[in-house]
Formats: sequence, structure tokens, C-alpha cells
Amino acid sequence: MMQIMPNARRLATIAQMIAFLVVAASLVFMPLAFGGVRPASWLVICAAASALATCLLLFAIDRPLRWTVAHTLLAGGLLLGVLQLCPMPGAMVATLSPDAAQAQAFVSDHVDPAEHPTARTLSVYPRGTRAAIGALGVAITFFLVARHLFAEERYIRRVLAVISVIGAALGVYTIVQTLIGNGRFYWVIESPYARGVSGTFVNHNHLAHFLNLSIGAMLALLLTHVDRIRRAGEMRGGFYRLLIDERGRVVALLVVAVVWTSIAVVLSGSRGGILALVAASVFLGLMMVRRRRLRHAAKIAAGVGLLALMVLSMFQVDTLFEDFGKIGGAYEGRSAIVADAKGLIADYPMVGAGLGTFAYAFPGYQERFSSDRWAMHAENDYAEVVAESGVAGLTLLASMIGLVGWRFTRLVSGRPRPHQQAAYGIAFSLVTVLVHSVGDFGERLPANFCVTALLVGLLLAMAEEDRRSDERTKPSRKRRQRGSSAVGFAMAAAVVLLMGWSLNEAYRYDLAASSWQEARVIAQHLERAGWNSNPKLWQRLVNSAESSIAADPGNIEYRLALNAFRLERMTRRWVAGRSRSGLPVDDRGQLDQVRSDAVAACQVAPTCGPSFSLLGQIEWAYGRIEHATALIHHGYALAPMNARACLTLGRLTAASGDVDGAYERVANAVRLEPQQLRTAVYILYVGGGRLDLLERLVKGDWDRAFRASWIMQESNAPKADVAMVRADAIKELTAVCQNPYAKPEDLARLAFELGNIGVREDAAVYYKRAIQFRGDNADWRFKRARLLVELERYDEAREEISICLQLQPEWPQAREMLDALRRREK
Repeated sequence: MMQIMPNARRLATIAQMIAFLVVAASLVFMPLAFGGVRPASWLVICAAASALATCLLLFAIDRPLRWTVAHTLLAGGLLLGVLQLCPMPGAMVATLSPDAAQAQAFVSDHVDPAEHPTARTLSVYPRGTRAAIGALGVAITFFLVARHLFAEERYIRRVLAVISVIGAALGVYTIVQTLIGNGRFYWVIESPYARGVSGTFVNHNHLAHFLNLSIGAMLALLLTHVDRIRRAGEMRGGFYRLLIDERGRVVALLVVAVVWTSIAVVLSGSRGGILALVAASVFLGLMMVRRRRLRHAAKIAAGVGLLALMVLSMFQVDTLFEDFGKIGGAYEGRSAIVADAKGLIADYPMVGAGLGTFAYAFPGYQERFSSDRWAMHAENDYAEVVAESGVAGLTLLASMIGLVGWRFTRLVSGRPRPHQQAAYGIAFSLVTVLVHSVGDFGERLPANFCVTALLVGLLLAMAEEDRRSDERTKPSRKRRQRGSSAVGFAMAAAVVLLMGWSLNEAYRYDLAASSWQEARVIAQHLERAGWNSNPKLWQRLVNSAESSIAADPGNIEYRLALNAFRLERMTRRWVAGRSRSGLPVDDRGQLDQVRSDAVAACQVAPTCGPSFSLLGQIEWAYGRIEHATALIHHGYALAPMNARACLTLGRLTAASGDVDGAYERVANAVRLEPQQLRTAVYILYVGGGRLDLLERLVKGDWDRAFRASWIMQESNAPKADVAMVRADAIKELTAVCQNPYAKPEDLARLAFELGNIGVREDAAVYYKRAIQFRGDNADWRFKRARLLVELERYDEAREEISICLQLQPEWPQAREMLDALRRREK
């Protein structure tokens, strides 16, 4: 036994060191990997958390891990997610969550009546709940490591230093990117976000969230260092003199880091992040005013604030704050989501719809929000927690916030304590989280929730160490230590098992995502080349998509997209209105496969409307009109903001003879997804024969009107109808181009359309105006030259085509035109 204990201590020490290195590497990796949102990045994060869980288990062999109220609350959250995921009798589900039972009962009764499952789940999308449990497990692991392995003062300083360095480096990168960036990540990678890049995060709000967390870590180190200098009696020369003294180099460096990171928050353009920064600064200032011995820290705050304002004035931030005048409008949509989410909360009050299910449970309640998108998050973390976990989750969250607040208050009250100054900085970070979460979902990002978990764990570790220092050793202490050692070891073992499961899930998600990425690339090629043009390529697409579903069978998005690919291929040459079903039935085997997959999609996500709309289309193709009608209406009720659900209901309504009633659904589908215009033209005009409704659909949007006219022409519509729609579009575009500052693309488009209807003179004029704005466009010059030839203005044509060839010397058609003009001249 005497030989084992030294080895156990050595093992615990090694586990601490390894855990610190893993945490440091993870904190570096997550911001560099765009916040850790991609499946491959999440796999790395889960692997790191699994290593941390193993270190926690090794540490527990030598040192007891006390079970506290915080552990109980976190275990409660985890058990709530497990409860939502566990199969249970339908009667129990109906008692705890009547709406979840009703949604699953609809699947049993209407989708596949032959199967009546006796066991159901509280979660309306189990795959989303599994992913959320994995994320919660990672956060708990980071918390436990900070709470137990990093409870010593040296490790607290090291973790805070790592967070500070990473945040400061990200702040520098953000400022440089703002000043000389080219709109790409690392000046190389294209951003998928229309707003552009924001540091290394796709969303600028998430960037500000991370930077605010880092500022708190910097302040914790700064206040701690100043307090040490004060205690050593080295502040006699004055604080500001200390900043330029050798003893204050660390202080000066931290001050500068806080300033430039705060500037990066402002430059990120996140209004929520800026408001959170201001609110936390006010909170910290009020706390320092209450403590007389913090007068030196108050000087720091004043100096940092003044320096930040001076530097910000160099960036002309008055333009950056112009958006604050529109903050009401910016939050109008977010508040509408929260308002609509009240219906979801009311229907799932006790245990919620399931962790990670908001995106698939909320669309049925999304009515007042006027955005052209499907809301994936509540834009309010508190509302989303209540919607996904009900009163039970809200109680656990409020208890955890209250516990952390109470521990912080106890830590900073009374006599001076070792960790007081660092606690102020960590509290600063946590206040930014509480404020920013009101209008955003930053804590759903791995990079953010891992840092938050670390800071909460450090704060509670400080409070625990402080409490222990005040207690006297009691005779029963040894027995309690022995008991807590067994509990702590069991807790660590449970975390290892949890992270092993999460790592396996993350591996499957990454495997599925890799196959799906290949399928998407193939689908893009097929769409450009024609879905029926390459059977081998199509088979590769199906194989890749099916591999994704095999690796991640509960993923509703993969199933829906694969069926959408199949339907697109099957209906490529379909002309709406000529078939009652709107789907070809010549390939019955493929149709049976689509139906089977659609049934599976309804089963894995009983509140996902598009899957029911898709199944309704299939049933309609089989001629089961009554059954199809019930499914299509149910799909629309579950997802009124989904374009395909709207379009399917519109097609059904039009087929029943009510084309006027179909218009609103069809128009909404086109508004949500403009690429659905082709189907809308077929429903309203080709099948419904309502030119007036088509004109109403395209009115005020000349681009949509032009596209509609081309679709009409392809469907062999009467020339008079095509000319009428095209004339209205030309009229609207002409009005736009009357503006002397009209876009060159609009001018060229008008010239192209005028040339098609034979108005060559005006077309040449508009091409000339477009070329004046963008003289390097060879295509516009070639088209204008062709018009000039038709107008017999050969000299101008030769001059135009010569410039065109200067821009593109290897253009054969342009070379042929120039040769023809020269022969004519001779």
C-alpha cells in the first residue's frame, strides 16, 4: 500500500499536466476551426474531451472528488436528456408530453398504420437529442476538469493565461482583418455567410461572445497581479508610474490586451456583444466601488476605458455605431421568434420537446416571423432551453446560475481572500454570457460553451478552496473523504463512458458528413448537366447519400435531401397540370423506394413537416388522394415557413380546382425559395390557366418576370401571353435603368431583353451605358457589336469587336466577326 500511494500521486500529477496540455490545445484549436461547428472539428473536440475524462479518472485514484450541488445540477441536466431519449410506454409519454405523444400517434395512424409502436420517446427528434447530450457531456467534462484538476492556484493562473493569450491573438487578427482583410478567412477560405468574415468565426455574434469571455480572463489576471503588487507594498510610486516601471510590465501588457480585445468586439459589429461588454463593465465598476481596497483596480478600469476610447476614435467608430439606431428593427425578428416559441413552450411545458430539437419542433409555431428562412435557433438561449427542456430544464438552469452567483458573492465578501481578484474577472465573463444570451445563441457553439464551462469550474473551485481554508479539520473529515473518493471515482468513470459514447457518435457524424459532402458535389454536377444525362454519376450520388444515411440513420436532413434528389430526377421532364398527381409513375420501383425512405423520415422526426409533404406527394402519385391530402395538410401545419410544404399544398389545392386558394401558398413558396418559380408557373399558368395570377406573382420583380416568361416559352405557352409578361418586365426594368446610377448588370440585362424582341437601337444604347461603367466586360462588347452589325453600323461594330479581342484574344466567335467586317470593308 505504501508503494501504491506514491505511484498514485505521481499518476495524478501527470494527469493534471496532460489535462492542462489537452485543454490548452483544445482552446487553440476551436477558434481556429471556425468555432468547432463542423463535424470533423466536433470529432476532434470529443476526442480531446475523452482524453480529459481519462485524466479525471486517473486523478480520482489518488485524490477524492467531492460531490457538490453543482454536480447534482449538471447530472440532473444530463439525466433529463437521457429521459427524453429513452423509449417508454405511450401512456407515460402522453402524461409527460401530450403533444409529443400526439405527433408520434399521427405517424402510427397515418404513415404506417400496420405498425403501432408501444414504446415512444419524449424527444420529437432523438438524433438531435443525442447530439445535444454529447455536447452537454463535453461541457460537463471541461467543467469537472477545471473544478477538480485545476483547483490549485498555479493551474488557475495557467488556464486563465491560455484563454487570455488566445483571446488577445484573436483580437489582433480581427482588427487586422477589418483593416486589410479581403472578405475571406485567413485571406484564403471563402465565407458561407453573406455578411462576410468575423475573425475566425462564421457569425460575428459568436466572435464577440468568445472575445468577451477572453476579456474576463485577462481582467482576472490583471486584477490578481495588481493585488499582489499592492500587497508587496510596491504601489508607493503610484499606479500609473508602475505601468512604465519594470515591475509593471505584465500589468501594462494586460491593459493593452484588454483594450485591443475590446476594440475587436466593437469592430465585430455585434450589437449584442457590445451591449454585453458594456453591461459587464458596469457590473465590474459597481463591484469595485463597493470595495475600498479595490481603488487601484478602479484606476485600472478608468485607464483602460479612457485608452479604449482614444484608440476607438482612430477607427472612426461613429460609422460602426450607426446600426444601433436600428437595433429595434434588428431585434424585431428575434423577438418575434421568442413570441412564437411561447406556443411551443406551452405545448411542451414539463420536459420540453427534447434537447437539440428546436429546429424541428418550432417551425409549426413560426407564424409571425417574416424572414425568408427556417429559424434554426430561438435567438435567445433562455427561450430555447425552456422550449427544449421545459420547466425541468429552466429550474436546473436557474439553480445553476443562482449557485454560481451565491458562490461568487460569498467569495468576494468579508475579509480579503486569495482568489477574490480573479473571481471578479471571471464574473465579468459570465455576466457577458448572461446578457448576450438574451439576444443570441452563442452558448450553442463548442468554442464558447467549453470556455464558459472552464470559467464556471474555476470559479467554483476557488470558492471551494476558500471555504475549506475557513473550516477547521473535523474528526469525521477522513471518513467523508473516503466516502467522497468512491463517489468521485464512480463519477469520473461515468464521464469516461459518456465521452466514449459521444466520441463514437461524433465519429459516425463525421463519416456521414464526409459522404454527404461528396453527394452534394455530385448533385451540383448533375444539376448543371441534366439529372438524366449521366446514369453512372447518378448512381454514385445515390451510393454516397445512402452511405451517409447508413452512418447517421437518424439524420432527417440527409433523408429529405436524398428523396428530393430522386424526385428531381424523376420529374425533370414533367409538365405540371398534365398529370393529376404531378409525379410520373412509370418507374414504380424507384417510387416505392422514395416512399419507403419518406416513411422512415416521418418516423425519425414526427414534427418535421417536409417529410410528411413528401410522403403526401408519393401517396398522391399512387392515387390515394384522401390519404395524400391528410399528409400534405399535416406537413404544412408543421412547417408553414417551408417552401416545399407550401408548394405541395398549393399544388394539391390547385389540382382540386381552387387555383385562387393555391396562389398564397405558391407565392409564399417562391418568396422562401426563388428557385421554385418554375413549379409555380406550371401550377398557376400551365396547369391552372391563370395568367392573371402569374402576373400578380411576378409583379414588382422584373427578374422574376423575365424568368417566368422564359419558363412559359419552354412550355409552349401562347406567344401573346409570353409577350405580355415580358413586356411588363421590360417596362419595370426600364424604369429602374432610367436612374443615371443604375447598376451595369441591370443595364446589360435590359439591353439583352430588348435585343431579343428586336428593339436593337435601344439595346445598343443600354449596352453602351453598361460598358461605360465596366469597360472590361468582353461579353457585353461582343453583344453590342452584334447589334451594331444588325443595325448596319459597321465602323462602330469593328471598333467594339477590336476592343473585345484585346480583352479576350482567343475568342473564336469574336475573331470570325472581325474577319467578316474586314471582308465587307474590302
